Amino acid sequence: IRRAIAVTRPGLYEYSLEAAARAWFDWSGADGVAFPAIVASGPNALTWHYAANSRQLEADDLVVMDFGADMGHLTIDVTRTWPVDGEFSELELRAYRCVLEAEKAIIAAMRPGATRKDTVEVEKAILEKWGFADQRAGGAGHFVGMAVHDVGDEAAPFAPGMVIAVEPMIMIDDKELHCRIEDTVLITGDGAEILTVGLPREVDELLALVGSASPAAGVLP
Repeated sequence: IRRAIAVTRPGLYEYSLEAAARAWFDWSGADGVAFPAIVASGPNALTWHYAANSRQLEADDLVVMDFGADMGHLTIDVTRTWPVDGEFSELELRAYRCVLEAEKAIIAAMRPGATRKDTVEVEKAILEKWGFADQRAGGAGHFVGMAVHDVGDEAAPFAPGMVIAVEPMIMIDDKELHCRIEDTVLITGDGAEILTVGLPREVDELLALVGSASPAAGVLP
């Protein structure tokens, strides 16, 4: 996804971003992809599990990209949201900062013995703080393993060795806004370790990456 963000610019197509990410997976030695890429721009981001990836990017679009590699019998699930032109609107920026704070707080709460219900309450408080109290708080998400939606007892407290996706989001249909940040985390003996490191989440780092590489340079280093 990092490479997809770097080549993003108006006029490309959603499938161009998918191609950049897939080629990088292959170049880096991944066994394959964890699931079909979701590259949703503008109104397409409101469609769950959108897969056409055929729309041309426009300057004022947000892109929501949900993708991951499969390597060594472990899948990874990661999502990032970014503006095609490298600039968030006021509402988009507020939503992004809210979702980022929620994700960090949820992960911080994922300690052995804590529960998904605990993380839902953490997220609810942050949504309310940012003025998004009408949004659904999902807390910690699905298990990740050999399959990207793996089996497991979601009612059980967190325990070391569990691998879980965390993906708080805000969706406002009439504004065509979907903002989501997702990372895959491992529960350890004293907390949670983010496995999907190296992909910016902070606003300044993310926006600096948008359009930083020329599509003509291809996908290789």
